[in-house]
Amino acid sequence: MKAKPLSPLSPAPGWEAAPFRVIGQGCDTYAETFNIEWSREARQAIEAARAAADMDPRRKDGAPLNLCGEEWQVMPHGAKGGVVHVLHNPEIMLLCRSFNTEWSLTARYRSAGIWGHGLPALRERVAAFVARAGTLAACEDNPRVSRFDYAIDLHAPGFAPSYSMGDRGFCFPQGTAKLRVIGCAQGPETFTLGSMAGLQVQLYDKCKEIRQASGKDWFHEIWGGVKRDVWRIECRFSGAWMKERGIRSFEAVESSLRPMISTALHAYRLTDGSASRARRANVHPLWWHAMEAAGGADFGAAVVNLSTMKRDEFHAMMRKNAIGTARAALVALHGEIDQAAMDDFMSDVAASEQFDPRRKEKISRLQERHRWIERPA
Repeated sequence: MKAKPLSPLSPAPGWEAAPFRVIGQGCDTYAETFNIEWSREARQAIEAARAAADMDPRRKDGAPLNLCGEEWQVMPHGAKGGVVHVLHNPEIMLLCRSFNTEWSLTARYRSAGIWGHGLPALRERVAAFVARAGTLAACEDNPRVSRFDYAIDLHAPGFAPSYSMGDRGFCFPQGTAKLRVIGCAQGPETFTLGSMAGLQVQLYDKCKEIRQASGKDWFHEIWGGVKRDVWRIECRFSGAWMKERGIRSFEAVESSLRPMISTALHAYRLTDGSASRARRANVHPLWWHAMEAAGGADFGAAVVNLSTMKRDEFHAMMRKNAIGTARAALVALHGEIDQAAMDDFMSDVAASEQFDPRRKEKISRLQERHRWIERPA
């Protein structure tokens, strides 16, 4: 990417004293598409696993598949964009279109895998998979990058954005004015600038997103134990945006990484509201810290031991749920609880589980659901 000189910007006075600091940064999503001629064995294995997943319409967890050196779950459904088969594990998702079309395979590297192992290591795994699953077509830039997101996480105690900040606080590229704000009565939680069809930058409360949506509490380790007041600035580059700038391969992204992020943070930025026009205003201290951190952007893994809920933690949670369910059932039936009624109830539950005619099938589905219980996703 041949970066154009960026117009000079100035931080808000006293920005160094602001209680903001970068506590983590890195690639959060990366996707690339392969032009592959699939082997007959790989096609048949994927189709057989998909058929097994389709057998039970209630099945949501997919069917297991060990293929080309990787463990996968094959989902009983496709996805938008003509995707017929979806294979995934905690680190990688494969989106397969018709096997007979060109550019039929997209590999999407997932957040847990990227932060835990680094993008280069995941790409090596997929390259090894592709080499066993078929043959790459001899064409330029194969594979081609189709999506790239880079995140900068800042500990920002005291940062309390208001809805009015959306009116004059953000600066957009000339001719662009696309801003979406999401929040609650207490205040905004997410500011989305630009369109995912091109370049998009989002500022959002990452701690709240973890609690309410993703559950990725392993980020607390990356942040050095911080669990509150973390705001993320995420730069999202679409395949179309990168194609227009001649960025088609991982090598091109890697060589253009820091200019790309600097361009995004310069084009869409938060100001301190010090001028009537946002374009003339100083850069907000939070944003300025992120712009400075962009100079150290890379594709390395976070040096932490990512973890998700442990088996004993899950067992304790389910035991507590079971106690509450038994108590509710007995009170609903008898209006009270005594030891004899509890003993009879638990004995009946154990017998019903033991003699369930679909017991093996249900156990198998649970084993598949919890296969990766201690691996972050």
